Amino acid sequence: MKRNTIAFILVLGFTLTTGIVGIQAAEHDQWNAFYDKAPTIVISEPDAVMKGSLPEGKDVIHISVTDIAKFNGHICASSASGYMMTHLALKELYPKGIPVRGQIQIAASGMGEPVCIASTIIRVGPHGHDGDDLVIDKSLNTGTPGDIVMIFQHKDTGKSVKTVFHKFNLIPPKTAKKMKQLLHHKIPEGKANQEEKEYARKTVQSFVKTILLDTPKDVIEVVPLKNYKFPKAAGR
Repeated sequence: MKRNTIAFILVLGFTLTTGIVGIQAAEHDQWNAFYDKAPTIVISEPDAVMKGSLPEGKDVIHISVTDIAKFNGHICASSASGYMMTHLALKELYPKGIPVRGQIQIAASGMGEPVCIASTIIRVGPHGHDGDDLVIDKSLNTGTPGDIVMIFQHKDTGKSVKTVFHKFNLIPPKTAKKMKQLLHHKIPEGKANQEEKEYARKTVQSFVKTILLDTPKDVIEVVPLKNYKFPKAAGR
């Protein structure tokens, strides 16, 4: 067999193999296409350089909705709201610069999925380097069912932004009740029919799409704060 023929076969084999691997990867990563239209969160991670995960001068990382989906297992209204609350708060805290992990702390009205998503993006928890960078401040509770409040604060400057997710301004209470019955009982218990399953999927993702691509101001409220005193964790 001629040398150029062998080379052609090798190249063709490599191309086909690469193509098959690419197709297999695509088949196993089929998140909703509209997730790619949501804003990307850009943040600096100095620890990644310090600990050798990223090269010197390359500390900026990009976080997408699909990154959160992989961590969280899904994207629903609560996780989408946590993502957008974080995105909008960081825009307020760093209007002309890139947010830096380690400079930001979060106080929340209570735990919940939006808070878990925000804490993952910001990389804060109950054991920050300088004490607790994620705390529960019950005084932030609005008293309105479904509301989640988070305050994002720049640790060095004290600049603060309050974000509020008004769940029931997005999801009518009757719909929320029906969805709870489907998602927490009928579907996992194997009692839902195909029509109910499809209704649940489409309904959840319609709320997600609204939050990510056309964030209503009465659903996610963003308010700059002055003189917010970040509380100390219990026992400190």
